[in-house]
Amino acid sequence: MPSWFRKIAVLERTATDLTEFQPLVVPGLLQTEHYATASIGAGALAPRDLDSVVKSRLERRANLLDGVRLRFLISEAAIRTTVGTAGIMAEQVRQLITLAEQDVRIGVLPDDIPQHPARVPALRLMSFADRPRLGYVEHALGGDLVDEEELISRLDVLMSAVLAEALSPKASIDLLRKVAADFDALA
Repeated sequence: MPSWFRKIAVLERTATDLTEFQPLVVPGLLQTEHYATASIGAGALAPRDLDSVVKSRLERRANLLDGVRLRFLISEAAIRTTVGTAGIMAEQVRQLITLAEQDVRIGVLPDDIPQHPARVPALRLMSFADRPRLGYVEHALGGDLVDEEELISRLDVLMSAVLAEALSPKASIDLLRKVAADFDALA
């Protein structure tokens, strides 16, 4: 796990509520092992480091599925862009369906909406029982933890705009099923 992200990984374990928007990729906490390997492996990691980072990502999800209210907003482009192979994508999208049918709330932002909020960078808001809310904004060199109330309010506005454009849970699952079938046909 990159050093700049370690604090976020620790904080997410104590969160009561986590809402994340990803415009370009499937959120790390929802990635399958194959998708994570293909996605992370596209960077400049040595093979020994790649295995460690993928394992860490999968462990983070296992730790979060109990007790944390999870909401993920994902652009349609992120679920349609092939990472690795069509088979990897079909597996990944089917996992999103499974998670959405359980306790993870997933909303897909369709590509055809006007003023598409995917121009917003990847961001996350976390609530805690014993501390003020925190935000996290990703950028090309890593990410920034946000704890100033004024900036958290601005992130709330951005997240609300994204949420307002997302498909309903049922419509999101329907779209995910179509995308999985499209990838299955290519695999």
